[in-house]
Amino acid sequence: MAGYWPAMVIMGNGQQRRRHPRDAEGGQEESPSHASNKHHHNNGDNSSKRDINSTRKAWSSYRTSATFIYASLAFFYLLGVLILFLSTGEVVGRSYRAEGGRLPSVVPASAPPSLFSEERARVHLKHMVEVIGPRLVGTKANDLRTPAYLIAELEKIKKNAPPCSLSSSSSSLCPKMEIEIQHASGSFYYDWLDHIIINVFTNITNVLVRIGFDHHDETILVNSHFDSAIGSPGAGDAGAGIVSMLEIANALMHSNDWKDARRSVLLSFNGAEESLLQGSHAFVTQHRWAKTARMVLNLESTGTGPAILFQVGSDAFVRAYAATALRPHTAAIAQDIFRTGSFPGDTDYRVFRDYLHVTGCDFAFYRNGYAYHTHLDDMENVVPGSIQHLGGNAYFLLKYLQRADDDGWDKPSTSIFFDIMGLTVVMYSIDFAHIFHYSILVVSVVWILAHALSIIGRRKAPAVKNILTYTAAYASVIVGICLSLILAVIISLLLSYVNVKLTWFGRPLLALALYATPSILGIYIAQIGYVTWRRWSWGVENTSTDQMEHEAWCGILLFFSSLLGMLTFMGLGTSYLFMIWSMGILIGWMIRSAFQNSLNRNLLMIVPLITCIPAWLLSLETITSLLARVGGPEVFSTPQ
Repeated sequence: MAGYWPAMVIMGNGQQRRRHPRDAEGGQEESPSHASNKHHHNNGDNSSKRDINSTRKAWSSYRTSATFIYASLAFFYLLGVLILFLSTGEVVGRSYRAEGGRLPSVVPASAPPSLFSEERARVHLKHMVEVIGPRLVGTKANDLRTPAYLIAELEKIKKNAPPCSLSSSSSSLCPKMEIEIQHASGSFYYDWLDHIIINVFTNITNVLVRIGFDHHDETILVNSHFDSAIGSPGAGDAGAGIVSMLEIANALMHSNDWKDARRSVLLSFNGAEESLLQGSHAFVTQHRWAKTARMVLNLESTGTGPAILFQVGSDAFVRAYAATALRPHTAAIAQDIFRTGSFPGDTDYRVFRDYLHVTGCDFAFYRNGYAYHTHLDDMENVVPGSIQHLGGNAYFLLKYLQRADDDGWDKPSTSIFFDIMGLTVVMYSIDFAHIFHYSILVVSVVWILAHALSIIGRRKAPAVKNILTYTAAYASVIVGICLSLILAVIISLLLSYVNVKLTWFGRPLLALALYATPSILGIYIAQIGYVTWRRWSWGVENTSTDQMEHEAWCGILLFFSSLLGMLTFMGLGTSYLFMIWSMGILIGWMIRSAFQNSLNRNLLMIVPLITCIPAWLLSLETITSLLARVGGPEVFSTPQ
């Protein structure tokens, strides 16, 4: 076995060098002079190799140091931007322990009358839905029975309010309730789906209530509508808003903290919203109380709870809502959907904004939108906790606004805001977003260029080839998304061709199988194409799974950061979603670099994934359930 081991040669400097047997051909020993010459020659070779190895080690050390330095600079830069955010932006709100996800616990009917109780409100909702029934504008149920019931309940609240003390100091703290019924006729131009409609109404009915003091010049307007769509019991849309207002009226009349109130409360029980906002227009243009409104809270529904704050007139309302709400739920993406006209619907908030020129908040249920405007919008559709979330938060916000200063309420909203799992609300201005979001875009591009130029990382290929590879990875992401859309459209056309267009409607799992599967296939096809091109251009021996995974993440980062820059330039709050994803990838890479690439990149995306899931679900639940029932322009076309 000794023949398989290298021989030991004694060097002139006393060191030993391993020699393979084939160094001496035929096993013969070398002459001393030849050995001496070879010794000097080997010293030169070893010196050259040592120089090369030293250079490689130095370059590797440089690149490792550069990676650390760049990661540190990028980290501290983003940390500085984050500190700037904390000093100029806001993280406001409070957490609330809840049952059933985002929904708070139901306050029982036995609770003090100064508290908002869903259980008491549900008694009114049961009567409206099961006794009165569907309330179509122009029917006795809507124009006679419902107003009569509301007035009777309001009179009970007024009668059961605690009596005021005879002392002048206490009597000044007892609010006065005034109840009026409005019958109105009129007309106005209404822009609906890019068509101008002349909206004419006759003898519609509103029930109006003013709670407060005569010396208050301003009021906070709270509005909802009691009419329902054709054939719908209207439990959610918008019976839940109406009964919330009844319970708010009861709580206000029993409240003993009117001392610092600067504004009274005006409740508008609207009798004609489904007929394209006729009731709110009649109130705004024909009733004397409308001119006193300083702010507005509109309560709507397209399903069941939780209630989302989806339109705001100014940033001050977001701050007020975040500071008072239990389980706050809001997102700038919802406001963008309405502002850009992507949502084929409208609320009374538009009338108050355009005709009364006031700002405020628009709240709505949005879960289970399949019941919206159908016979399924019944008592069971309004799940426990929904009314507590809608009416309770509106009541807390209302109490806050009664005492608020006059500054900032009329300034248009220019902020990006979103809640984090119903625990808190994050808010920052669009001006700060220009700095923050563009910084993420720049850092992302510089990070990838640094890898492409071999300044950081372990890539040894030419810079041009690296840049071409990253560009191809970026293109594969775009191609994958395009293929996903194309395949989904093909599936939709096939379903239409065989006349089964809406088989998936109301069956989310079926929709997932029909559309999500081909979408994933489109992304997979694009990635297969990229991997094939990568192995063909680099060679199989120069292609590793880790390298391709790194390049894929670079492509995804470029895609998210470019969308971030584009949406920020357009002034859309939806950009925060791509900010979270881009930040997640960057921070994940920094953490991975700190741990010498021992952490899985995919695990580092858990935080942005959890943060963004509510917003994606919001869009999916709202748009999917509603757009399936929307008619196209042919609805307004003239028959041939």
